[in-house]
Amino acid sequence: MLLAVELKDIINYPVPASKVFYLLLESLKAVNYLVTDVFVLCLQILEALTAASCQETFCYERAELLGDAYLKWVVSRFLFLKYPQKHEGQLTRMRQQMVSNMVLYQYALNKGLQSYIQADRFAPSRWAAPGVLPVFDEETKDGDSYIFDQENSLAEDRTGMNHLDDGYENEIEDGELESDASSYRVLSSKTLADVVEALIGVYYVEGGKNAVNHLMKWIGIQVEFDHEEIDGASRPFNVPESVLRSVDFDTLEGALDIKFNDRGLLIEAITHASRPSSGVSCYQRLEFVGDAVLDHLITRHLFFTYTNLPPGRLTDLRAAAVNNENFARVAVKHKLHVHLRHGSSALEKQVCYLIPLLV
Repeated sequence: MLLAVELKDIINYPVPASKVFYLLLESLKAVNYLVTDVFVLCLQILEALTAASCQETFCYERAELLGDAYLKWVVSRFLFLKYPQKHEGQLTRMRQQMVSNMVLYQYALNKGLQSYIQADRFAPSRWAAPGVLPVFDEETKDGDSYIFDQENSLAEDRTGMNHLDDGYENEIEDGELESDASSYRVLSSKTLADVVEALIGVYYVEGGKNAVNHLMKWIGIQVEFDHEEIDGASRPFNVPESVLRSVDFDTLEGALDIKFNDRGLLIEAITHASRPSSGVSCYQRLEFVGDAVLDHLITRHLFFTYTNLPPGRLTDLRAAAVNNENFARVAVKHKLHVHLRHGSSALEKQVCYLIPLLV
């Protein structure tokens, strides 16, 4: 718990001064008011720092699931707005470069998060008081891989630059020790990346957008931009008059239950890559950011609705909700397919296949 308190102070998300004042000068009621904001945050940070290998009643995996979805959304939005001339493939590669496990791992190392992560179950026989060097008797070496912190244990160990990509074959398990290196601990680079995402999830839950933006800025994830610069770089929609006349905006906007200020954006959203036309882009850029929006919203809904479900079940529910088959059925059910501008015979066959199933 002390590690979580220390990390919270280092991250330094500001607590309103009035709460601190009440903590020092006012009644127990005011103290409890602070506890709900600060102490609970420390508990959540502790959860974000605790790996499942600790075999505690909590771990970072639920918070990591939410943090991953939120990070994907804010980075996708940032890239979509900042680079209006980039196509979907370029935006995807840029997002990967910003939030891959390799990058998050480096952010974690830069902030020294390896010193706070709890990755092994508590072994009383191998415990030593803070500031006291551990002394092991041969009889107590029972195979437990309890880990003792050392300042530079992560920066120079086997989780270095040769383990920066996702999914490497020889990934070292958390807590694995070699020969007499008992004063070192080993954390996989994925664990460090997951902890970054879990902290993002915790600050999003406990403090909202302001708190999580503060945390990401502290970590080094830059997703802020000048709104005036973005507005100036936005692509104007010079949609040909012939295209505008071909779209039944009243029916389409009625099905969506929204009126669009910029109908050029709506035309882009219904234009397939098989139907190129001058002045109109296909929907792939909007699909890039829309996918991230859906992933975030559905993950958030599941996270707050099913508070007792383990992360694996949440992932299964999200996969069941967020998939192409479901979205295709929704589009046909609401007759959005009739507005799609395309020239693909394969797409037409798929639509014709779905229509009888939903009648």
